[in-house]
Amino acid sequence: MNETLFTQPYIKPGKLNQVLKRASRTTLTKYMAELTGLGILSPKKDGKEVYYLNSDLLRILEVVKLFLVVLFSSEYSAVGSLIIIAI
Repeated sequence: MNETLFTQPYIKPGKLNQVLKRASRTTLTKYMAELTGLGILSPKKDGKEVYYLNSDLLRILEVVKLFLVVLFSSEYSAVGSLIIIAI
C-alpha cells in the first residue's frame, strides 16, 4: 500500500481497491478516512468524484524541483531548462 501512496501525488479510492483486491466501498471509505485523519492524505472534490492528495509526496516533489532549478540554473542552463519543463 505504501508503494501505491507514493507512486503518484494523488490517489483515488478505486486505485486503492486494485491494491487491496476486492475491498468494499465502505472499507475503502474507512481506509481513506483513517489516512486523512493521520494527515497522510487530504481529500479534494472534483464534481462528484473525490480524490486524495499525498501532501508529503507533494512536498518532496517541490523540494526536488527547487533543487533542480538551483542546480541547473547557473552552470547547465540549457539542460536544466529541459528538465524543469519536463517536471
